[in-house]
Amino acid sequence: MSKVTFSVDDTQLNDWCKAFPDTDQAALCVRYAYAFNTVDDAWLRDMLAPNVTYGSQSVFETLQGKEAVRDYLSEKIYTLRAKPARRPRCELGVSEMGNPCVLMFQPQGDYDRNWLDVPLACVAIKSDEDGKASEIFMITVVPSPASAKRSGIYPGVKEAVHERSRRFIRPDNNYAGLRFAFFLLNGEMPLDRWMMEESAKVLDVFPGSESSVLITTERTSDPDDLDIAGFLGFPAVAVFWRNEIIFRYEGLINADHLISEIQKITVLHMVKNAPKIKGQE
Repeated sequence: MSKVTFSVDDTQLNDWCKAFPDTDQAALCVRYAYAFNTVDDAWLRDMLAPNVTYGSQSVFETLQGKEAVRDYLSEKIYTLRAKPARRPRCELGVSEMGNPCVLMFQPQGDYDRNWLDVPLACVAIKSDEDGKASEIFMITVVPSPASAKRSGIYPGVKEAVHERSRRFIRPDNNYAGLRFAFFLLNGEMPLDRWMMEESAKVLDVFPGSESSVLITTERTSDPDDLDIAGFLGFPAVAVFWRNEIIFRYEGLINADHLISEIQKITVLHMVKNAPKIKGQE
């Protein structure tokens, strides 16, 4: 396929597209990333083939046809536009197979500090002979989105991309309001048991905090912590401050690592009944 350039006057994006044999496929990834980074579905116009399909490893149904796929993606973007705290960041990447892809990251709340560590999904896009998207597929499990090579390029994002620096202030020296939610596959597998051993070490360091355990094979149909955390692999842990996520980690985490990360976030506290300073009564 002949080399083409992306229709935006951006040397970095054009150079990235030219690095792939199928430049049209790379340009489609750029457009898709633009649409979500700018929450503007106008970037989706003219990029979808008439018979395009949209699928995901986390959803059984596959959408077919330009109108159905466009309406679905536009609705997602419209919803994200109304929720600034949940707006994603899309980074250009290279899949294990060497193809261009879009890596999607999304904060789980105002205090989520490590949401840019691991992508939640990897979007693969195939192009037809006209350079239009013939298939859009969201990979959430296999291969792991984290296996893709990151570029550090976020189309449409002008400001620096970084984790949220916001910290909460504890009302006292204890950790009341802090909750560790541990997610297990079935509670019996070795990794599950190891996770629970590590959890006991963690809770001793944060007096006043609470913990919960969710065995995913025993979930009910009601919304629960897993719906909020969005984990797809287990074991995993999410840390909540008054029901808002401040830290999430998919996979087995060492107690020392988890303790260190939470101590960084919860270092501040307000001293009650502090003596008044003369002249400030």
